[in-house]
Amino acid sequence: MPNAETQLRHLAATMVDLSGLRERGALEERLIAGLAEMLSARSVALWIRDVDMKVDMKVDVKVDIQAAPGDETLPTPGWRLARAVSAGALPVPDRVRNRLRDWVAHAERGAQPAEHPGLWVLPLLHGHTPVALVEIEREPPVDAAERARTEQLLRLYGNLRRLLDDNECDELTGLLNRKTFDESFMRLGPLRQVEPVELLPLLEDGDDDERRSRPAGEQSWLAVVDVDHFKRVNDRYGHLVGDEVLLLLSQLMRDTFRQSDRLYRFGGEEFVVLLRCPDGQGARAALERLRRRVAERDFPQVGQLTISIGYTHIDADDTPESAFGRADQAVYHAKQAGRNQVHEHAELVALGKLNAPEPVSSGVDFF
Repeated sequence: MPNAETQLRHLAATMVDLSGLRERGALEERLIAGLAEMLSARSVALWIRDVDMKVDMKVDVKVDIQAAPGDETLPTPGWRLARAVSAGALPVPDRVRNRLRDWVAHAERGAQPAEHPGLWVLPLLHGHTPVALVEIEREPPVDAAERARTEQLLRLYGNLRRLLDDNECDELTGLLNRKTFDESFMRLGPLRQVEPVELLPLLEDGDDDERRSRPAGEQSWLAVVDVDHFKRVNDRYGHLVGDEVLLLLSQLMRDTFRQSDRLYRFGGEEFVVLLRCPDGQGARAALERLRRRVAERDFPQVGQLTISIGYTHIDADDTPESAFGRADQAVYHAKQAGRNQVHEHAELVALGKLNAPEPVSSGVDFF
């Protein structure tokens, strides 16, 4: 085991590195690498609670963790394994997964269970709510001084993560903001064809026709969502009520789309969704579900509201501007055709209701 002086050097180096990072994935990876170095741990993993995250929820396990089949699944609903490193390349033991379930069950009631031998799970709290867990496997167990050093790193990581949230997210709704869209869009490139994973239901009622899966070869789609007659809401009821409408709509969007889909507020009553589906039918089903839920919702003071949605397939040579432009044309058509509708750009072109888009120019900057 490293002595106190060596651990302090690792602590200082990790804190300096963390302070210079501005990308969430790099922040997570440096945190657990620093913990593994400082503690000479057999394995370190960072679990992040999805319901408190506002970015991509893709599971990302480093290759030197050789998980048994199925071990990439979440330890409990709403959690993901963000990063993991291991000195021994051993299978993730069942007791790790059981320990995480155990901790979450106790932590949400405000109490921490007894430690399992050789395994330590430390929470990162937002108020009294656990938003992340660091799981460390090491023999001998960490002592009080090592725990204090680990907590220092976690506090710094938590502060930096909150700064990233503030920079990336819309202040009112908590959705991603407009300035993060371009970077997120360009990261879609390698995700336009993804590996098979399990079926993920979108509805609570279990209707198989209303489920969206993530099979091999699924595609990326961009949708623009616009609240119909929103100016009337602000003019008649005031901006406080208008803000409440936007908050409720953002919650409906979170409830409708998968955690891996990216939700943005572009400003005013305009929202953007980046989602992955096997085909246009799956994309339309998800977007129609949102339209239907909004139309059925009784908004306080306002009553009934509707939204118009336009969407488009994201092609391999698309820029953020070209894809957004097509979806925006489709939502404009939905408005002109009576509102409370969902339209795909390619279908409108095929029907002669919109002109085919100009060839994509790679030299145009978005926004």
